[in-house]
Amino acid sequence: MANVNYRNWVEMQGRFLRRRLKLFPLSYLDPFALAKEMKVHVMSLRDIPQIPESVLTRLLIIDRHAWSAGCLPIPNGPVIVVYNPTHALTRQKATIMEELAHVHLKHKGSKLASGDGCLSFRSYNKSEETQAYAVGAAALLPVEVLKKAQEGGTSRELIASERVVSSELVKFRENITGVKLRN
Repeated sequence: MANVNYRNWVEMQGRFLRRRLKLFPLSYLDPFALAKEMKVHVMSLRDIPQIPESVLTRLLIIDRHAWSAGCLPIPNGPVIVVYNPTHALTRQKATIMEELAHVHLKHKGSKLASGDGCLSFRSYNKSEETQAYAVGAAALLPVEVLKKAQEGGTSRELIASERVVSSELVKFRENITGVKLRN
């Protein structure tokens, strides 16, 4: 179980995101509706015009497991979240929520670097990534949902199915909150 101060902070940030949609603790959260409320544009990589077919092939077929999503802040404009449409809906939801959490938490974001004219790496802030995933997961699956499931003897798999999240995300939330469900 996570440190109590960190756990409380994560839960509070998740509630802040949910309040933007005026959701009750047990209500279902649609990341696309939250993005719209936050004025963040969410789009599939396939929806971006004029991307060369060779780039789409690289990112959606050859290296489809190498990336999930990213935020593209437009100077004096909106933030755009581009996600990988080849991933399962459960992963897309978690990924989009993580990106929305980055925006909510005002994280600076990764820096891209290139070498020999090709994208070669990006910076990575482990603390920001951990925070954003935890807050996004808390918004998707509030502790109140876990407690109700625990009281009713609901399984991890059923909660995952009902909330359209992965069982791994449910397990992650169990570990953060200390609320354990049956397998």
